[in-house]
Amino acid sequence: MEQVPGVIEVAKGISEFGMMEIAAAAFIVMGLILMAFVFRWFMRITGRTFDALQKALDAIVQGIANQDKKLDQLKEVLTGEVYNQIRIVVKHVFRSIIHEVCITIADTKEDNNLNNRAAVEERIRDRVENFYKSDCADLAAYSYNGKNVAECMNPEWMGRVSDYCIASVFDEQPYHRKHYLPHLKVMFEKFRLELFEHLKRV
Repeated sequence: MEQVPGVIEVAKGISEFGMMEIAAAAFIVMGLILMAFVFRWFMRITGRTFDALQKALDAIVQGIANQDKKLDQLKEVLTGEVYNQIRIVVKHVFRSIIHEVCITIADTKEDNNLNNRAAVEERIRDRVENFYKSDCADLAAYSYNGKNVAECMNPEWMGRVSDYCIASVFDEQPYHRKHYLPHLKVMFEKFRLELFEHLKRV
């Protein structure tokens, strides 16, 4: 009978140890469930945050695309306006040069001292160079496709104008503006086409 209390104590110890295992297991399961719940909650919050960020980024990208489209449209309008302004200024400059060429031919023809052809040619070339550069300076304020209009003026044009002036002075015909004007207009129309072809070239 003395062994009975010992057996009971052992059984009680085993029972308490089993309860601890059960309690520990229960806490572990509850902890795992709580961790799973928190993880799912965190993933849901993170997913919503990412969705909101994605929508915001999409809106920004769309806004930038719309802005670029508007800027392109504005650029086309401004480019067209600048192009038209350049056309008007070039037309004015070329008219001025043609007028100066006619005056140069008339003045030189009226000069009786044409015996020294070399001196006459040098004087004509200097005069053409002076008014040519002076008139073309008006184009320095304009640019198109990143090119300065004055810098796109072909230096060879000045030589052609000088050659035409010299040939006209020594053609032994009396000066008449209507005789030289058509030739000059054709010449400067070619210059104008060459200039704008160069400006449009990227």
